[in-house]
Order: sequence, then structure tokens, then C-alpha cells
Amino acid sequence: MEVNPKEALQYFIKANQTVAEYSVRRVKILYYLALCNYAVGHIPLAYAILEYAQSIGTIASQLTFFVAETIPREDITMVDLFRKELENSDIDLSESSNYTENDFNTIY
Repeated sequence: MEVNPKEALQYFIKANQTVAEYSVRRVKILYYLALCNYAVGHIPLAYAILEYAQSIGTIASQLTFFVAETIPREDITMVDLFRKELENSDIDLSESSNYTENDFNTIY
């Protein structure tokens, strides 16, 4: 089954808007938002989302009271590996600092 990243963006944007701000689920949603943006060529935006996902993951894990709600280590690893891969590429990521959280919920 082939998935169109631009169409998938709509669903992940909706999920991002409905999940709690510091929810452990939000880390994975942000990861998939970043993947979709990367796939459609919005690489600086994808990088900005990954940086934000990493900070959300740190805060969410500190606020979590239930063991079942902890962020799986592989989710943090996916975000970190993808972020580092972009940092080590030849892609200009300077534009990524221009994005805000509101941009994460926009299809360009």
C-alpha cells in the first residue's frame, strides 16, 4: 500500500491538534509529522519539528506519573537519529529556526 505523504500530513496535523501538549503520544505524532514534511521536501520544517519533539519528550517524561505512559526508548531514538542525520547532511537547516509550533499544523 502506497501512502501519499501530503495526504498523511492532514491526519498527523489533526492528531497533533487533538493530543495533550506534553503527552507522550505527541512525540510519535511529531515524528511522523516530520517524516511527512521531509518526504514532501520541507526539510527545515521537518528539522524544526524534530527539535521540538525532542524537547516535548524530555518535558513529558518528567511530567509522567504512570509507568505505562512513559515514552518508549525507541521513540526517542527515532527522533534523535533522524535529527542527527539531518544535522550531518549538506542541507541548509538555518531556516528551521524561523518556524514556530503553529507552522507544524500547516500544509505548505
